[in-house]
Amino acid sequence: MAGRSQFVRGARPAAVAGCLLGLAAIAGGCAPHRPPELADRLVRGNNGGVRATPKHSTDLPTAETVSVALAEALAALSQGETPDRLRTVALEYQRLRVFDQAEQFASKAIALAPKDAALYDLRARIFRDSGLPDVALGDAHRAAYMAPSSAAVNNTLGTVHFALGQQPEAVAAFKKALALQPSAAWASTNLCYVALLSGDESEALLRCGAALAADPSQPAARNNLALTHAAAGRLEDARREFMAAGPVAGNYNMGIVFLARREYGLALNAFEAALRVDPSCDAAFMRAQEARALASQTASRGKQP
Repeated sequence: MAGRSQFVRGARPAAVAGCLLGLAAIAGGCAPHRPPELADRLVRGNNGGVRATPKHSTDLPTAETVSVALAEALAALSQGETPDRLRTVALEYQRLRVFDQAEQFASKAIALAPKDAALYDLRARIFRDSGLPDVALGDAHRAAYMAPSSAAVNNTLGTVHFALGQQPEAVAAFKKALALQPSAAWASTNLCYVALLSGDESEALLRCGAALAADPSQPAARNNLALTHAAAGRLEDARREFMAAGPVAGNYNMGIVFLARREYGLALNAFEAALRVDPSCDAAFMRAQEARALASQTASRGKQP
């Protein structure tokens, strides 16, 4: 049942839930379609983007036209390109998942401030989030070398190692981040996810519990705790944790759990419950169709002599 990423990736306390390996966080919204792995199919939540519907094909919206924050950040560059202004633009493009532009502006900022560890950390996260962890590794190590006492930078390094399948190195980086900042809920969350993937239930419960004690609003930690319960068959406990994010995200994620358990009728019920609350939730609509088709196929096979 485990998926690829239920980490907190960000570089600032509080992100993918504050500092996402921020790897997946329920923020109470409805997420777009995800790959088939369980954790990557969890609702990430609305990150502030605007869904625009063009009247004509020539009116296709762009990141610059649908994001006020990005438009303002770009306008500020007219007063002169500084590392901070370029960083702000890069962060907005990263938030909107326009990674080529995010990397371009981060690189410009680095050219102006080549000794700023936070800028290398930012570019590492951009490469990581765009599916290039091998490229991200160099910047992540540079940031950690330049800012060895930064918990956030070490957390980023851990997320990159994890994305590369280097689990021991990832665990070491997360533990260093936690040692540097014991209140870092995102580092505990990431250790919880590693333990979940390793099948170490007691460690996962311990780490997620610590994350939620440090930050009760940490959605990724609650997701990971729910996944730990689901993996052990404690579905009511999993439901309780998922539903803390709200009925749309909670029912959607329970639907994903039921899909993983091949309980397609229950999955369909959960997705439809999410849609009753938010009929515009595309992910729930798509998953409901998937569950309905799988339930029908299962029923047909059952009727065969």
